[in-house]
Amino acid sequence: MEDVSTSGRRSTSGGSKPAEADVAADREVNANRAATLLGVSRSFLVAAMDEGKLPYRKVGARRRVRLAALMDYKRAMERDRARALDELSALDQELGLGYE
Repeated sequence: MEDVSTSGRRSTSGGSKPAEADVAADREVNANRAATLLGVSRSFLVAAMDEGKLPYRKVGARRRVRLAALMDYKRAMERDRARALDELSALDQELGLGYE
């Protein structure tokens, strides 16, 4: 059976797991799809790319992001979000603003 990945490349199913993982890591998505996967706006994503926070390449005028890099960036965003929430929670407790 043949399917089309998010990058438009065709692959056949039935390969070994390590090979499939390598293919998935090398997959690329366009900026619109990447923004959707992250749950952010396209303009936010493009700003992250321009600031060097998310590696990408251009194909003509289009930006392409490796799926593995996108997932690394997503994990970093989640870590930063959790860290900020912990800091706010500690500040709430320090100031006595928490729920009792």
